[in-house]
Amino acid sequence: MVQKAVFICIFFLVGCASWGGGVRLVDIDKPLTHIKSAVLSSVPLGIRKTEKSGLEIYSKYFRPGGRKFIPSHSWPERYFAHILIRGDRRPYTIEIYVYKEKKAAVSEQSINGYVQVGQDERLAKLIRERVKEQLTKRREDPNIIDDFRVF
Repeated sequence: MVQKAVFICIFFLVGCASWGGGVRLVDIDKPLTHIKSAVLSSVPLGIRKTEKSGLEIYSKYFRPGGRKFIPSHSWPERYFAHILIRGDRRPYTIEIYVYKEKKAAVSEQSINGYVQVGQDERLAKLIRERVKEQLTKRREDPNIIDDFRVF
């Protein structure tokens, strides 16, 4: 009985570990093309990589500088944003994660000389606000030409 309780606790803790550090925008009832363009214009310093579907986006490496983002070429700490657009139809959900990496020592297991040390929810919220701003800038009905009346 005790083993079952321990197993359930471990399963619950491991299952919930992936939810920390990220922020969401939910119930976005806009066309997918508008959402993608809003996300692409909000990504810090541009795109480093996208998945085939275009619904998973990785930003270039950066470091925070107030409300701006500064390129991080050889700094000991760097960040990158991982943005996911979820859903197969409207309404969509956008998940934003910002990961922090530190330059690794020679003995540490690392990818490209850096090791991931955590997530930054504050920066994820900042990017979420930029995406929200871009989504509200876009007109609700993009058919401006069709709505134009000469007389």
